[in-house]
Amino acid sequence: DRIRPALEREAALVAGITLEAQLHTTPLSGVSPFPTDIGCADQMALAIRRGEVFLLARTMGRPVGVVRLAERQEFAELTAHCNYTELSGLAVLPTHRRLGIGQQLIEASELHATEEGHDHVLLRTTEEVGLVPWYERLGYEVRRVRQLTFKDAPTYLDVLLTRDVREAVAERIKAAQRRGPRLRA
Repeated sequence: DRIRPALEREAALVAGITLEAQLHTTPLSGVSPFPTDIGCADQMALAIRRGEVFLLARTMGRPVGVVRLAERQEFAELTAHCNYTELSGLAVLPTHRRLGIGQQLIEASELHATEEGHDHVLLRTTEEVGLVPWYERLGYEVRRVRQLTFKDAPTYLDVLLTRDVREAVAERIKAAQRRGPRLRA
């Protein structure tokens, strides 16, 4: 298993994983599937050229998950007016869900944020997708909930969550050092 930044030439792969994951999203009971703008490979390649990062997770050499990271400032008041890394577009192929890949992508995102000098990660999700409790178990705190409506789309609740990742990343690094080097087959 390996997580690394996707290359620009892998933009179509990133778009494919995102599309496949979104097509198989399970909405909450009684809630219609939420329409999302997934973006095409050209848009993702442009984002990579602009400096955004797509972390790509592989299992046995096969790409199975992705998450998008970008430096933002729009919601700086939620992160003590510090620049932060915004995490978005977390997607894991349906065949590889519930195996910890999503959590590994989140943890890799937090490490990337600290390596870029950011102490905070902010993420947005739609309440109707049902991931808020999962993010809270990973240490994220709901900071704002907004009701949004766009033309030709249902009204939905946009949830903004943040986490100060300094301590969590430092603890993971210490734990890895205590375990020592891992043997690879």
